[in-house]
Amino acid sequence: RKISSNVLQPRASTLPIYLLLAKTQSFAEGFQRVQSI
Repeated sequence: RKISSNVLQPRASTLPIYLLLAKTQSFAEGFQRVQSI
């Protein structure tokens, strides 16, 4: 049981990081569009 919990924990912790990366990528794209204007 300990092994399974250890395997699930990293996945759960990477989810918010993945969402943050997606937000930062979209923000970077929007920022570049503003700069191009």
